[in-house]
Amino acid sequence: MSPRTSTDAIPVFTTFGPLLRYLRMRARLSQRELALVAGYSESQISRLEGDQRLPDLDVLRSHVIPALLLDDLPTLADRLIQLASAAREGQPTPAAPPPAAIVPLHNNLPMSLTTMVDRVPEVATLVALLERPELRLLTLTGPPGIGKTRLSLQAAARMQAQFADGVLFVALALIQDPALVVPTIAQTYGLAERDDRPALNRLATALRGRRLLLVLDNFEQVVAAAPQLAELLQMAPGITALVTSRVVLQISGEQQYSVPPLELPAAGLRLPTEELARYPGVQLFIERVRGVRPDFMLTPENAPTVVEICTRLDGLPLAIELAAARSRLFTPAALLERLRGPAGATTLTFLTNGPRDLLTHQRTLRGTIDWSYALLSHIERQIFRQLGVFIGGGTAEATCAIAHDQSSTASAARTIEVLESLVNQSMVKVEPGPDGSIRFALLEVLREYALDQLKQADQLDTAQQRHASYYAQLASVAVDHLSGAEQDRWLDRLQIEYANLNVALEWHALHDIAGGLRCATALCRFWLIRGMMTEGRSWFARLLALDSQHGSDCSARAAGLTAAGFLAYQQGHQQQAETLSSEALDLYCQLDDQQGVADALMNLGYVAFHRSAYSRATAIYSECLDLYRQLNERTGEARALRSLALVAKDQGDFGRATRLHEENLALCHQLGDRRGAASTLLNLSIVAYWKGEYARARSLAEQAAGIHRELNDRMGLAYALDQLGMAAYKQGQHAPALTLLAESLALFRALDEKIGMAMVYNDMGIIAQAHGTPQRAAQLQRDGLELAIQIGDQRRAIFCIEALASAIGASEPLQAARFFGAAEALREALGTPLPAAEIASYERGVITARARVDAADFSSAWEAGRLCSAEQIYREVVS
Repeated sequence: MSPRTSTDAIPVFTTFGPLLRYLRMRARLSQRELALVAGYSESQISRLEGDQRLPDLDVLRSHVIPALLLDDLPTLADRLIQLASAAREGQPTPAAPPPAAIVPLHNNLPMSLTTMVDRVPEVATLVALLERPELRLLTLTGPPGIGKTRLSLQAAARMQAQFADGVLFVALALIQDPALVVPTIAQTYGLAERDDRPALNRLATALRGRRLLLVLDNFEQVVAAAPQLAELLQMAPGITALVTSRVVLQISGEQQYSVPPLELPAAGLRLPTEELARYPGVQLFIERVRGVRPDFMLTPENAPTVVEICTRLDGLPLAIELAAARSRLFTPAALLERLRGPAGATTLTFLTNGPRDLLTHQRTLRGTIDWSYALLSHIERQIFRQLGVFIGGGTAEATCAIAHDQSSTASAARTIEVLESLVNQSMVKVEPGPDGSIRFALLEVLREYALDQLKQADQLDTAQQRHASYYAQLASVAVDHLSGAEQDRWLDRLQIEYANLNVALEWHALHDIAGGLRCATALCRFWLIRGMMTEGRSWFARLLALDSQHGSDCSARAAGLTAAGFLAYQQGHQQQAETLSSEALDLYCQLDDQQGVADALMNLGYVAFHRSAYSRATAIYSECLDLYRQLNERTGEARALRSLALVAKDQGDFGRATRLHEENLALCHQLGDRRGAASTLLNLSIVAYWKGEYARARSLAEQAAGIHRELNDRMGLAYALDQLGMAAYKQGQHAPALTLLAESLALFRALDEKIGMAMVYNDMGIIAQAHGTPQRAAQLQRDGLELAIQIGDQRRAIFCIEALASAIGASEPLQAARFFGAAEALREALGTPLPAAEIASYERGVITARARVDAADFSSAWEAGRLCSAEQIYREVVS
């Protein structure tokens, strides 16, 4: 592009009419608006501009000149009076002033009375696009309030020097008739209607050969004029159009640019205050607040609140400006509370009273959205409203299910067409899901608006019920896929939809408790695998309590009790797990539901196992295995095999444990259950470890950890990392071992998994002892023992007592002897022998303690420990 020629001149006006037209367009007034000011009709203004009517000097001075905003250009006002007087008196045209006194017509970008936040990356992108020789039409799209107009003005200002004939800004917001678009452009350009040719032809002729940037603002309500714009660009090849529109024009050669919200800090990002202030969204808020409170400062105390305000407003410039304007009355904290809703107004009702010089529909956030909503068709409004019930958006399938009672193929196809139209009109965002799916979502302020429209249409209850039913069904379908070959895909899908699933659970808690219990039960395995057990248990506690008051569906309650008991067991709450599962077993027996009986029994078997009641655990697991095989329930069969193998391992029967694990591994492969396979590989690793086969143990644990990482299974990974760490320790690699154990402990803490935490404390204490830090080792064992006592894990408690005795053996040998004796008696009582892998370190601890005191005293202390109850020893250790 060649640079614009440097000149301030315009054609010399020799009569009154053309100068009046120029000044009217400079003031951005239509003929009708000037007519209203002057007390004339629109046709009278048209005749004045065509020199077909004599001007009235009094009206000119008292009404017209003030409306033309000529205070800063007295020479033009004087020239208009001169030409008007000459016309009335029939005098010759007075000499024109020098060209330098005239403002150029075709650089009419409006000046803002407030500073613009410089959107540097966005402007740079637009400038780069506009500088491409082949680009003729660039359309800025985006939802209401996103700042399309201001961004176009910034880009156009940067491009003025690139267009020889300047920049022409044409405001279209007040035009509703597409037929008036071309005439409005012509009038703004200053083109006189000298013949009866169509306006498009006259404008194209005038612009042919010109190098002009044409900025067309607010095109959405006149989008039917897009073909005429395309024709104009073809007829005047030197013209480039920069258009702002909520709607894509969909004409050949169009380059679309979706205007993003103002940049804000990422969620949870901690930055110094001065860095936060440089983010455009925060910067805009600060500048506008200072317009009403000049002393406002961003401080470390208020900065998080300001960022949350801007984030809650989706980074929408208009919303941020309107919020900042309320800062005359509200501190940032009070402002945020009102935007949140419960303390008062919500976003749409609170953000009102924008500047008076804005167009009416831009003075409130609701008004801006109303403007766009009014342009939608009936079916577009209907689908847009339905999207309000989604949190984080939804798929086209979900939208169809909620928009229609029974989604036929035809209605589904129509819904997808409407969604595409809403995306093209910038009312709906389309985003790729992490699983490759396409999701449709609303900005938060638009979602609030959509919910309000649902209420006004008396459709909110129906939409929420359909939403809850759809996601409850999704959870139900997912259950059958969470143990097979598709488990990864379904886990990811539930994770993506988790916010919507929570909304569905909330609806069921208020309207359908049995349905809520079924939905929560379906999510149990998901909560377990994704380490969200505390949240899952909270839902079960709430739903079961409600069911106790109002419920009548025994089957739903029994399933909920079983799932709740399983999660309680997983988090080490053995008594609660037993109570819940026992009630579930009673209900299933009443219902003669053998599948339910087996599931509830498995929970009771888990409790027995972790209490080291091995005979009872074996009996329960064997009964469950028979039931599952009778029912051909392969997933349950795998769980029972795995559980029987764990009992055999703890009892020192490593051959039986290995055979059962290998049988289970083959079954997992048949089922396509990668997570089950990983768990079984880890269990085989543990058996190898206890047999002293550390290289094999490490190899198997590495395989298990790799699968758990791929599956994003934090719980499984935490256990695999602990096993890897201990195998590395046994191979003499202490530093890598501690690193692996620290990572494992961090995961267990995040998951609130007390069983795993107790195990890692025990293992870290063993390594600390090997490092020659017995005090540190002793404290870690006490920490592990305290957790083991809390959760009733007697087996882990014994390990901690033995390791504690070794840690204090050199400094407190008689106390160590007492603890060794107590641990020996507990092992005998529970029937859990010391694993072969631990015998050598155990014997070293005993020898160290015995060598420091008289043999008889040591034996007495040992026997005294054997006579102590478990509770007595526990109190003694942790006190």
